[in-house]
Amino acid sequence: MRCGPDRRSPCAMPVSAGCRSAACWPAWAIPSSGAGCGAPAWPFPGLSGLVEVVHRQTSAGPYLNVTWPGFVGVLTAVAPGRFAASINQAPMRQRTLLWLDHVLNALAGLRSTALPPEHLLRRVFETCTTFEQAHRLLETAPVARPVLLTLVGCKPGERVVIERDGHSVRTYWQDTVVANDWQEPRSGWRPRCCGEGTLVENNRSRRTALAAWTGRGADIDWVSGPELNACPRVSVEMLSATGELVVAGWEDSARATEVTRYHLSSAL
Repeated sequence: MRCGPDRRSPCAMPVSAGCRSAACWPAWAIPSSGAGCGAPAWPFPGLSGLVEVVHRQTSAGPYLNVTWPGFVGVLTAVAPGRFAASINQAPMRQRTLLWLDHVLNALAGLRSTALPPEHLLRRVFETCTTFEQAHRLLETAPVARPVLLTLVGCKPGERVVIERDGHSVRTYWQDTVVANDWQEPRSGWRPRCCGEGTLVENNRSRRTALAAWTGRGADIDWVSGPELNACPRVSVEMLSATGELVVAGWEDSARATEVTRYHLSSAL
């Protein structure tokens, strides 16, 4: 996820093998590239054509959810006048062989009695009326598995990256660009990777590319370089002050759908 200092900012949230996002006031846009930002590694061709933008009306206020049919959680959403948020897939605990780590980490999440991160984020959008409430809930509510969360409000300074590893919580108010690795190196964890390079190099290059985006230029022009690989399925820019979305689908390192702009009024 990424938010820039101009009119809008992106958060990259791929739904494949990698994710990235960023937050900077006063412009917010949240890109979700189907390659892995805020979502598990889903190397499933065709997802770009199934993306839906769903209007939800709740007691806390309306919000727009970028999702897929049958998915009941929230990965990327914007609530006009309240906040925008996105989930990035966190590193997984490194115990043994890669394939076995995937199994063991998945089983750990299934055994947990806490909410999955995507269900927690849905609760945030349905119950929190302010950035402060959302931030508090994302930091304190138990979660079933490690997760990277980016939250952007509507006032100066309302931008934060929250790291949850199951035991501790780390909050970053300045370095608000995130991919699929912890902001600071930590032993015993395997970063997620999408694209070329080693796990660490891949995440660093994606974060660097997204951090260089100024918020100026055409819609989705930040989807390039390390951000654009074979994994992205959807990119999203979000403006939390108005609830505006810019959504595009991607397949095989190329845009597969029209660039579509959504506003809450158009979703009613």
